[in-house]
Amino acid sequence: MTAQRDAGPLEGDRHRAPALNDFNQDAQDYCTSCMRKRYAHPAYTWAQMPRPSPVTDEVRRLFEIQERHAWSIEELHDTVRSSLGSADYSSVFRAVSLLEKQGLIDRIDLGERHARFELRDDHHEHIRCESCGRVAEVPVCVLDDAAAQVQSLTGYRVLSHQVVFGGLCRDCAARA
Repeated sequence: MTAQRDAGPLEGDRHRAPALNDFNQDAQDYCTSCMRKRYAHPAYTWAQMPRPSPVTDEVRRLFEIQERHAWSIEELHDTVRSSLGSADYSSVFRAVSLLEKQGLIDRIDLGERHARFELRDDHHEHIRCESCGRVAEVPVCVLDDAAAQVQSLTGYRVLSHQVVFGGLCRDCAARA
């Protein structure tokens, strides 16, 4: 006796795999690993299943306390590893990617070999110390008037811009 197609999620170990012609039209109905009807499994995939992650929680906390303005993944990894005791670089990378995808943080390019990330907030410019690499926020947008001029000269509608000033921070300037 063969199991009927819609005879329920599990009927002992006897479940009917879809025939080749069924598979194309009903592929979404079957689990690809065991070929059982999908409703025998949770409605989400393992990739979509929310899992508690101390690394993601710690990365989110670091952005929220704003201890530093713009974090590199390397800096986040070092800080998370020291606070949690251990953390893989790949776990920190995935946490940052998730927070960026969720729209909680922004990727910024400061002309370094790696990207930096900051908590999403109002638009602002940055200044980076060319000696120690420290990054600070410039609280005003210095290009608002220039953007209007660029629009009138080029016919483009300016949607965004990014300016990074370079210089020496107070500590490095005092040592120079």
